[in-house]
Amino acid sequence: MRHYERHASEQHGRCLNPYMDALTRLEIVEGTEARLVVDARYFYRDRFMDGGDGMGVDCAGFSERRFTLARAGNDLRVIEMSATARR
Repeated sequence: MRHYERHASEQHGRCLNPYMDALTRLEIVEGTEARLVVDARYFYRDRFMDGGDGMGVDCAGFSERRFTLARAGNDLRVIEMSATARR
């Protein structure tokens, strides 16, 4: 979730400060000793553009991304996140 908050945007770059409010589905696509690939469906909101700003942008909704994590023992670290939301 922290990786997403630091690097993501939503709605084709119109929502620049999103955070995951809730994970609604996680699916493991690949799991090896070295890495884990996960498809995540989530509900996001934007800290500054919540739709009440009069600009016509509602920065809240459901979306999906693929995350690739590196494994080192019991530690996981995100090394890649799909650049655009998967719909």
